Amino acid sequence: MLHPKATSTTITFTGVPAQPQHLHVMNVFKDGDPRNAIPIQGAEGDYRVTLVLWRPGFNPQPENNCSFATGLRGDSHLAITKPAFVPPGNPDADRILIYGRTEDGVFQFTGLPNERGFLGKFESAPFNARDRADAERKAYRALASSS
Repeated sequence: MLHPKATSTTITFTGVPAQPQHLHVMNVFKDGDPRNAIPIQGAEGDYRVTLVLWRPGFNPQPENNCSFATGLRGDSHLAITKPAFVPPGNPDADRILIYGRTEDGVFQFTGLPNERGFLGKFESAPFNARDRADAERKAYRALASSS
């Protein structure tokens, strides 16, 4: 069982090694809590999506290790803060903001650096979606359209 404050654990998966697999984790609340009735795929409501980046050829986790986004540092080739880059006119910057507009609406993402100052992950501001998969699609489209 995963400790309540843990952000990662090791799990033995079945399937083809080195192929992406998905693990769905769902909170269980005290008996009688209406959130227990929400299906695993999610329900209509506000979502926050975190997209963790990593450089090609560098796995974000060791084999068989699973982690929530809070337990991943992320990595990319884009230097956004110290020590990798000092933004001109804003040397104390500690994040970037990205805005995207699609047919689904306007989205805001906060780009967070890893300890080396490279962009590691994006966190969305809350937005409405039908379910978890719809939230993932909307966030991805909005972020991909922001270029």
